[in-house]
Amino acid sequence: SIPERLLNRSLVNKICSMYNVRNYRNLINNLSKNNDVSEIENLRRKFYDYFLEKCLLIYHDMLKVIKSGKNPRDVFDDFLNPFGGYDSILSKVYDDNAVEKKITKSMNYVTTDMVIDYVFRDYTSNVFLDINELIRFNNSTSVLSTFDKRMYSRIVSLDKMSISEKRDLLNDLKNLDMENKFYDDFRIARKEMVQMFNGSILNKESSNKYINKDLSIEYGVPIYEMNGNKFFVLVKSLSARKDEVLSERDLHVNRDGGSFSIDGSNKLNTFSDTDLYYNLAFDKIPFEQLVHVFEVDSYSNYYRDKTDIPSSNNGTDRINRLYTPDEFVGVSSSYNELVVSQPNETRNDEFNSKLGKPLPFAIYCYDEICENDIISAKKFGLGIILVRTNKYDIDTSNRVSLHSIDDRDICYVKPNENDYSRR
Repeated sequence: SIPERLLNRSLVNKICSMYNVRNYRNLINNLSKNNDVSEIENLRRKFYDYFLEKCLLIYHDMLKVIKSGKNPRDVFDDFLNPFGGYDSILSKVYDDNAVEKKITKSMNYVTTDMVIDYVFRDYTSNVFLDINELIRFNNSTSVLSTFDKRMYSRIVSLDKMSISEKRDLLNDLKNLDMENKFYDDFRIARKEMVQMFNGSILNKESSNKYINKDLSIEYGVPIYEMNGNKFFVLVKSLSARKDEVLSERDLHVNRDGGSFSIDGSNKLNTFSDTDLYYNLAFDKIPFEQLVHVFEVDSYSNYYRDKTDIPSSNNGTDRINRLYTPDEFVGVSSSYNELVVSQPNETRNDEFNSKLGKPLPFAIYCYDEICENDIISAKKFGLGIILVRTNKYDIDTSNRVSLHSIDDRDICYVKPNENDYSRR
């Protein structure tokens, strides 16, 4: 970042009028770690208003000079602020071959970026990913008002708008505090999703209607038999193998985040083999502790304290999904993942003390129950969910798999990545 003592008026003016919106956001995000950037942000927004008003005139004047024979790169430097570099489109213009087409494309993307940065202070591709997710979930649940649905649909259509339409949309958004509004709308949708999940997954009470009394008497623990009926279950795959009895330390590992998945009658796929490893069933997803949701493995490492990160990878760059239970379980052929923040006994901070510890109610098995399942269930007061897999005919041929999704459709862009390739 740039030391505050070097942020003189001349440098601030250069930053505020940068043509490359993405590089501006990268710079400001770094500057804000050690500096108050509120004045720069306010001046930048004034520049956005100015540029959206004047860009068509700038565009025509640039073309006129280029057609007179002047080198395009020199023209860009005369009309635009090259501080921080141009975008990936103008950077590739070396002569007047197809220059009009490239300037038009660059102007379109840059003006869209300006509207998005003005109201969200984020990269356009990331905002589009999140808003499209909210719109898709709304199609199944109607969590948005008619006004909000139309507004969000307009935002993700920015690249298809004229400059005047972009100005009109920006003026409509200016008084809505879109950063907080979108956060609230996404949170409401997320809460609806968790309520749907919790209303659908098996729990200790709802499992009673599936109890097999004969097997329960034989084994001495409640046996809940899934025998062709529709069901969903919240599962955590443990690293503990079934050649040993479960211990207390197996039930809860001292890590900030725990990985769970939702299995069901339209999937039957867990992270670990139920014949070899213990898989436990839980009866509730704690809304306030849910960190991330993804339809396959999200490759997530979750640490609340960044100083404890064993590598540079904390969290995941994959989009945070919104799904109904049927969609979440049925969209992929592989296991899904929910990352849940959990208490870590190695920490003694206030936040950690407020976290609830997820508690299992059953051991989850496919087709067979081994002796250690029974011993472990008795030891910890658990039941056993026994799924008769031959009673379920599941076609996964048209589903996404762990490695079949294009990263551009599921991952947030990184600071050094060109997001124009996604649009």
